[in-house]
Amino acid sequence: MIEISEILYRWNKGMRIKGIAKSLGYARNSVKSIIKQAEALGLRFGFIHDQFDQIVLKLQAARYLPKVSAQSQSKVSMLTAYDERIATWLNQKSMTLRQIHRLITESGLSIGETSLRRYVYAKFQSQLKLGKNYTVPLFTAPAEEAQVDYGYVGLMLDRATGNLRKTYAFVMTMAYSRYRYVEFSFKQDVKSWVECHINAFRFFGGVPKRILLDNLKAGVIKADIYDPTINKTYAEFEHFFNFVVDPAKVRTPEHKGKVERSVLIVKQQLIAGRQYEDLITANEKALDWCQNIIAKKITRTTGKTPAELFTEEQPLLTKLPEKSFDISKWVMAKCHRDHHIVFEGNFYSLPTSYINYEVAVRGGFRTVEIYYDNKLIKTHLKLEGRGQWQTDHDDYPEAVLRFLKKTPEKCLAEAKMVGEATAEVIKIILLRPSKQKLRKVQAIIRLQDKYSKERLENACLKSLMYENYCYATIRNMLVKNIEQLTVEESPMVHYSSDYSEAYVRPANQYTSSMEAHNGR
Repeated sequence: MIEISEILYRWNKGMRIKGIAKSLGYARNSVKSIIKQAEALGLRFGFIHDQFDQIVLKLQAARYLPKVSAQSQSKVSMLTAYDERIATWLNQKSMTLRQIHRLITESGLSIGETSLRRYVYAKFQSQLKLGKNYTVPLFTAPAEEAQVDYGYVGLMLDRATGNLRKTYAFVMTMAYSRYRYVEFSFKQDVKSWVECHINAFRFFGGVPKRILLDNLKAGVIKADIYDPTINKTYAEFEHFFNFVVDPAKVRTPEHKGKVERSVLIVKQQLIAGRQYEDLITANEKALDWCQNIIAKKITRTTGKTPAELFTEEQPLLTKLPEKSFDISKWVMAKCHRDHHIVFEGNFYSLPTSYINYEVAVRGGFRTVEIYYDNKLIKTHLKLEGRGQWQTDHDDYPEAVLRFLKKTPEKCLAEAKMVGEATAEVIKIILLRPSKQKLRKVQAIIRLQDKYSKERLENACLKSLMYENYCYATIRNMLVKNIEQLTVEESPMVHYSSDYSEAYVRPANQYTSSMEAHNGR
């Protein structure tokens, strides 16, 4: 513009075209062409400066309009067949003109991006979302930092259920090289979060020294700029892989601008205008994109491709551990009156002293560990499914243990240790076993602790003679010291709860009494 105005200024001062061309280093034909165009726009000798500036601007715009070849015009005319699709794409979130150019090129039409932009700006100007953006560049050393985030990308088919599900893109970007790892997932829970990290580390072949992350619950329980509380599972993961978790300030995405930009690029290049059969297909495309497409694009801020810079960065990464990480799940649970806590729908026992207390539960791949006051108090094997019980009987009080541990077989064995009569009484009672009868035989056997084995054996012998097997009867014989008396001497005390002996007269007597009653 300055050169055009100088040409016209000198022309207005009366200089000849040859002199203007020589003094400014222009060809005479170029000078002549500029003057003719200016005259066509209304420029005359003796012009006013305001008019002169306006004409120079018009001349600048007219002179430097891009010249479109006949071949380019033909291709641009072919874009009309894409009008409906372009209009649909422009309404999609995260769509860019560059992505539209990719989609059209992939469909088979080879056209320059500039030509496409000119066409879209001319025909779809009302749909274009033009805004202003700015960032602040932050520089890090190789292998020093990776930035990680989730981004919602829409719905994808879950082959397991046949339903469409919300889908998220996990993105980890190496801050130095901009080398990226992308994985699509249906969940944002702790397990998915850690698994995606592990897959990213394997993809990179090592671990960065620091992970800069957003304050999502899978990583950070309590967000704080100075003292954030890290999720326990993620903290274990951090120590196992030997990196440092560095949560970003809340609601300040610019602090992790590299991954924020990467999430946007994923939406623009992997999601916008595309459809995938399922999550597996989407992840195969994402892996190829990370390795062979975006990694080989020159980054404007570095002047090199991410793949080139990553060759410098990769050897400096921390080596991967040889062992596999046991992904855990931490929850708080209450020990209920039945001595059990509930974890993932299954029940695990604790000692009586922890009833009504809140405990921390760590569920690993094979075990469930229970902590109180940061101390491990119980470890159980992890149960599969739901509604299963894992009970350690030693957690129960002594009185309960006596009942649980003394099975019918054990009771009979203990009775034999007392004597044959006692064993026979226990055997008769347990002919049709039940919990009530199990309690009864345990009580009978315990009488030896107070009255001795010999006296209990004599009492059971008397019980067999009278065919009376009530606990109260046997106990009262011992209380009143009558178990050693002869049959004639002993005033048998009968406390029966066995209703099979409730009729003390023969049945025919009851029959004759009923007939006499009905005959009245």
